[in-house]
Amino acid sequence: MSFELGAIDGTARTGVLRTPRGELRTPAFMPVGTKATVKGVDPDELRSLGAEILLCNTYHLHFRPGPDLIAELGGLHRFMAWDGPILTDSGGFQVFSLRHTIVKRDEEGVTFRSVYDGELARFTPEHAAHVQAQLGSDIAMCLDVVPPPEVPRTELEDAVRLTTRWAARQRRDNCSSASPRAPRTPNCAGAPSRRSWRWASTAMRSGGLRSASRGTSCSKPRPGPPSCFLPIGRGTSWASATRRASWK
Repeated sequence: MSFELGAIDGTARTGVLRTPRGELRTPAFMPVGTKATVKGVDPDELRSLGAEILLCNTYHLHFRPGPDLIAELGGLHRFMAWDGPILTDSGGFQVFSLRHTIVKRDEEGVTFRSVYDGELARFTPEHAAHVQAQLGSDIAMCLDVVPPPEVPRTELEDAVRLTTRWAARQRRDNCSSASPRAPRTPNCAGAPSRRSWRWASTAMRSGGLRSASRGTSCSKPRPGPPSCFLPIGRGTSWASATRRASWK
């Protein structure tokens, strides 16, 4: 997994993100297939419209139909008949945006009630990594704390610090264990550095990491450890917190 910078204009930038399924030009529009499908548009139509990468949602897929079933069927690529890159979010945005369902948040993770049936569930950084590996994601997100808008700066900074600690744990977990369906990935450089968090914030502002170009097809897509865990979350409030927090 690598990123090659193309051009910069202020805080905007272009580049090429290289993944196991091909090169992705950034920035670009990324359709969202929340439950492993872009509603009303089939994969061939998505390609003809110029879609180059899809986003799938870990929270919803975790509950329905479940990562075990998707892994058994060959991963998200086969499940949704899409041979290009797939990015999965961590589920953190959904958990923290559905704040009324949260039961407890602590250093280890967050406990909440499923939006589907009200049953208790728990996400930890390690669990988020495991679920995304089962889904067969190409680009996975770390479990993130997403505070509501207009909270005090201290709460924003606390959210960033906890997300940073979670990201370090999730990345270590990905490096120390691998799915039996795929070899361990070599992208195990440890916890993200402060510089990488500033870089992630810039990417969020310019849309660099929400973007991609069509990748080459994979004849046998199989679920396994994602090739890259990116140290960014989905919520704009989290991105704002990252930008505003001091890393000096």
